[in-house]
Amino acid sequence: MCRHREGSGREGDQVIRGYPAQPSPVPGGRLTLHVATDAPAFRVEIYRCGITPSLMRVSDWFPGQDTPPHLPFQDWGEPGVDLRGRELAPWPAYTLPVPHDWPSGVYVAVLVEAAASG
Repeated sequence: MCRHREGSGREGDQVIRGYPAQPSPVPGGRLTLHVATDAPAFRVEIYRCGITPSLMRVSDWFPGQDTPPHLPFQDWGEPGVDLRGRELAPWPAYTLPVPHDWPSGVYVAVLVEAAASG
């Protein structure tokens, strides 16, 4: 997942990156997303794909935290080191409950940044 928004009023562009810890959560389970962003806050919109996308859930706002990417073979949700031996913080984890009544299907999580001005 990656969402990029220009014209945020900050120097440069805001960037948000994320990935699911478990790509296929079950109804009644939990969806954990690891997210890094230079935005002050973000939320998650979850859509079920069908003939048209159906908005299933909008999360509350989460605080943004910018964390650098890790090496491809590392678990980015765990501490790591870069090629120069510098320590890398894990990407923060954000957990959302998956309702029991959600039907099986293809879902997409869209990461939405808050504006820099609030």
